[in-house]
Order: sequence, then C-alpha cells, then structure tokens
Amino acid sequence: MRSAQADKPRRKGKRLYRDADWDQIRTYLKNNLAKADQTAPPTNAGELEREADDTTTTITRVLEELIPRARESPYNKRWWTRELTELRDERTFHNAIDRQKRDHWKDFLDNPENVWKAARYAKKRDTTTQMPDLVIGEERAKTDTRKAEVLMEAFFLVPPEPEEGTRYDRRPGRSPEWPELTMHEIETAIFKSSRDKAPGPDEITFRAWGEMWPVVGPHLFKLYKASLELGHVPSSWKTVKIVVLRKLGKADYTIPKAYRPISLIPTISKGLEAVIAARLSYIAERYKLLPENHFGARPKRSAEQALNLVIEKIYQAWRKRKILTLVSFDVKGAFNGVHAHVLEQRLRARRVPEQAVQWIRNFCSERRAKVTLGSYESEPRDIEYPGIPQGSPLSPLLYIFYNADLVEKAIDEKGRAIGFVDDFNAWVVGEDEIQTTRLIQSTVIPHAERWAKQSGAIFETDKTSLIHFTRSKTCNDRRPLYFGNDEIKPQDCVKVLGVILDKKLTMHPHVTNVAKKATYACIALRSIKGVRPAQAHGKRENWTPDIKVVKATIEFLQSTGRLEYKHMPDD
Repeated sequence: MRSAQADKPRRKGKRLYRDADWDQIRTYLKNNLAKADQTAPPTNAGELEREADDTTTTITRVLEELIPRARESPYNKRWWTRELTELRDERTFHNAIDRQKRDHWKDFLDNPENVWKAARYAKKRDTTTQMPDLVIGEERAKTDTRKAEVLMEAFFLVPPEPEEGTRYDRRPGRSPEWPELTMHEIETAIFKSSRDKAPGPDEITFRAWGEMWPVVGPHLFKLYKASLELGHVPSSWKTVKIVVLRKLGKADYTIPKAYRPISLIPTISKGLEAVIAARLSYIAERYKLLPENHFGARPKRSAEQALNLVIEKIYQAWRKRKILTLVSFDVKGAFNGVHAHVLEQRLRARRVPEQAVQWIRNFCSERRAKVTLGSYESEPRDIEYPGIPQGSPLSPLLYIFYNADLVEKAIDEKGRAIGFVDDFNAWVVGEDEIQTTRLIQSTVIPHAERWAKQSGAIFETDKTSLIHFTRSKTCNDRRPLYFGNDEIKPQDCVKVLGVILDKKLTMHPHVTNVAKKATYACIALRSIKGVRPAQAHGKRENWTPDIKVVKATIEFLQSTGRLEYKHMPDD
C-alpha cells in the first residue's frame, strides 16, 4: 500500500549547468558583488554570518535567474532535447528518439569524465523510489514529514556521555606553525574537488565555483580568512542536505535501520574544509602527530598496506609454529558519535595548532540538516549531537585523531594493533587458542572498553569478529570472548578492511565473493550498449572510454584484496 500523500515543501528540479552562459553569469556577478568588494573584512562572528549569507544569496539569485532548471519528474530522460519536443506531433518522432538516444550515449562514452559514471551502471543498484511506511514500535509513520523526523532520530542517536575527569597529557614539543591563508590554497582546493558531485542545500557545484572563480575568488578568500581567524563557521555552511538510501539486501524496509544517510554539505564550506584537511594532513605527517600503525585518509597508508601488515604478521607467527588470534571491532555510529569537546581535547594534546582546534570545535557544533525523500524536502532541523559531519573531506582525518589513543596504545609485546579510520583490529600471538583468547580477554578488551568510556562510544558486539589464524588441523577451540554482557565466538572467516580472510589464508571465500560480484558486473556490462568487453586490449594510452569502463569494473573487482606478500621486519 502506498504511503500517504507527500507533504510540502517539494524539491525543485536540478539546475542545468550544462546550458549555462558563464560569460553572462560572470558579468552579472561582477556587477552584483561590486558593493561587497568595498566592505572591510569581517571582524566578528555576526559580521561574518551576514557577509556569508549576502554572498551566497547574491550568487544563488544570479544562478537562479540565468540557469534553467530541469522539470522534476520520475520520467525525466537525460537524452531529451528541445528538438524532440518540437517533433512530438510529427511522424519522424520515434525515429528521432532512437537516433538521439544513440548519439547521446556515444557522446557520453566519448567523454573521459563519464567513464566512472558508466562503470557504476555495472553495479547492483536499488531502483525503488517509493519509501514504505516506517514502523517505530506501535507507531506507523505515513507522511513524508513524519518519516523525515523518524529517520533523523535514527541517523543521529544520542551517544553516551564520556567519562568525566579524563586527562589528556599534551605530547612533548611545540605546536607546528599555522601560516596565513593563501589564495593558491583555496584555488587548489576548489579545482581539485570533483566538479559535478551532488551539491548541498545551496545547489552550487564545484563546476560552478570553478567557472565563477575569476569573479568570486577574492570574496571566498575574504570569507575563508575571516572564518579561520575568528574560529567561526557561518551557520548556512553548517546546514546539510541528507539523501536517504536503502541498504541493499535488507529483509524489511519498514524499519529506519534499513536506510543510510548521505550528507551533502554546501560546497562553499567544503572548499575551506579541504584546505584545513590538506594542512592538517601535512603537519600530522611532518611532525608525527599520529600513530604509525594508523592507516587510511593518510598519504602512503592504504588499505592494501594495512592488510599486507596483518598477513605478514600471520606468516611470522606460523613460521614460529604459533597461532595468531585477531579481533576486529566496530564502533556504532562512529562519526556521528564523536563528542566535540573530547575531540577538542585530543587535538590539543597531539599539538594541533590552537587556531585549527578552535575552528574545528565550532565546525562540529550547532549543525543543522534537512532530509530529502524522493521529491520531498523537509525544513532544516537542529542536530542535537552532530558529531563529525560525514561527507566532509576533513572528517576521516578528524576521526583518526579522535581514536588515535585506542590504536596507539601498546597492548603487549606479543600483540599489536592497526587502525583504518574508524576500524580497529588487534591481535596476539601464542601457543594455542586458549592462550591467545586469554590474552585478548585480559589486555585488548579492557583497553577497548576503557577507550569507549572515555570517548562516549559504543562498540557493536554483534559486529565484533574473532578468528584464530592457524595451520593446525587439531586446533579447534571454540571458547568465546566476553565483551560486556555479550559473547564473541570465533569464526572460520572474517572480513578485514573489505577482504574476507579465512583462518588458513586459503583466500577461497574471498575469491568466491569477488567472482560472484564480477559475474554480476559482466551481466550488467552486456546490457550497456556501446561497451564492448571483447575490445579491452592494447596499450593503456590507446584505450577508448568503453574499454576503460570494462577495466574500471572487472579489473577493479579482480584486484580487490590482491595482496603482495613482502618480507616485513619483526618489529
């Protein structure tokens, strides 16, 4: 049964940036922003708020006036042209449609920027657009307004309060320098960002910022510089649009947990966030502010390197005729569960410059969100516990600072740990499963529980995995770990950083899983006209876009989890 009629407000159609006359837009912007050119830089948060709102309003008004919008309809076709509309009543209409479809698809594949978009068509996708009524206890949410409220409550859970009285001793040494902002940093951030990724509530893409850069560049510089110096992020920059997607493979889509949020942040904010992320990444590596065993969102610390480390440690244990037992933890709502004041203390303890700490604290506070369901868009709502905004280029690095103490803490001379952004994996080496299980129970589990209390975090025990890596045919101890009030039983295979590892490292379960995905991809590729897998050969520089689509799907799946076994030092 269909849910009740969706409530207003309704979402507008997308701006057709491809039809924009950018010369005209730049001229209009120059005239409309002339007054702002004469104003002095903001000196307090109120002035920054007003100038940020005025700038965004002016730009939005010009874009709204000069760029047409698509008609919002589930039947929209990207290949439709005005000429087809004129031919609608003529006998040549259907032939013209077929010809236009072919020409559009050919032009689409000829553009290298569309290769990855075409590759996504080879993935299993959810094509359902209608959200059913949501069930919460005895209540059934029927209207879009109520569904949006229910989903907001599910996405932004109230985290536990962190333990009071925790001291974070400052690491020895001075804080790195935090130099003045430069125009080059901003320009690099704007032009390196994905041009056509979905924008936030302001609907301004990075393609638009790039086209407007000659006019708006100085205005962005003034706003960004004031934001950094004042340690204040304008409220309009902290309002996100949440697109709700189904989690694939769920049995019941009437429960809120069957959906996941995609947060779309205003691109004007993401530009500054990218600048902060680049700076923070540089000083973290240059001054060694983060643990060496923390991977992800850092240069030269990929998932493959992390997996290679784990694999090599397993083989080292086997060469000594021992076993390695690994436990993999999952933090519930990791990013959303971050407490801003705890993050602030941990950044300061790791010698992050004070100006950056103050800006990040404000960035993670007083955020708002509105939810989109199909063509419905809710009014913005305050987020009581916003955590770290997902979708920000800065967020992964901030979470690494947040859980650095968990990963860095030495466990025992017989064990070690690695982190990958919000993933935490720890292991111990011993003579048998009884010994290693006892070691994890007495060292790893208390350490994880202590960090969770200090952080106001929750580990999901149903997603915590335990495995004994052994070559022995006789070792089959099934005694569990105890984590809180729950039991964690050993498994024959677990997923670590997206790769399925079995206890004997045969890799058969992972290969089977990849082969299944590759089969689906091959079937999907056959349905994409113009993509010919049989032609995927020859030198890379001679590949056509359709060959690149094949390489981007099949070869990517084949390479997933393909590990290089290299000797690594015992330390």
